[in-house]
Amino acid sequence: YPRYYIELRQGYAAYLGKFSSKSQYNLRRQRRVYFEKLGIAPSMAVARTPEEIEDFYRRARAVSTLTYQERLLNSGLPARPDFMEQMRSAALEGRVWGFLLPGADGRDAAYMYCLAAGQDLVCKYIGYDPATAQLSPGSTLLLMAVEALCEEQGARFFDFEEGGAQYKKQFATGSESCCNIL
Repeated sequence: YPRYYIELRQGYAAYLGKFSSKSQYNLRRQRRVYFEKLGIAPSMAVARTPEEIEDFYRRARAVSTLTYQERLLNSGLPARPDFMEQMRSAALEGRVWGFLLPGADGRDAAYMYCLAAGQDLVCKYIGYDPATAQLSPGSTLLLMAVEALCEEQGARFFDFEEGGAQYKKQFATGSESCCNIL
């Protein structure tokens, strides 16, 4: 299967250059329209410290309970107490990134939880509130997170992990052929 990734060290402007000028326009418009329709200022919460991760977890779990990943596949952001401890430990080691996209009425619309693996950042969990689907909150959050990660210049690659979802193919700059051996 293909394992998609984004090369972060190229910078955000170069990353956007992978898209056609029409696609770049549409991505910028999508972001602008998202915040305009909700009547909120463009923003994204980033969690890195143990305290921030605890707040992120509470808020991201609220979104995760609404997602098809959790409802149909039982694969949303885990609700186990030991998972919160794993997140806190990763935050203490500086290996965690949590991203939240605000939604309407003070609720969050999308989340993304990533762990550092060496110089790479691996996207472990991602989801959005289906009530906001027409505004593309997942894509908006992903692009804002990639922009922040490019500016940070700490990670080499953003790894989507396994799976052939269309959004991974669309936003990736490359892929590796992988397999699981049992």
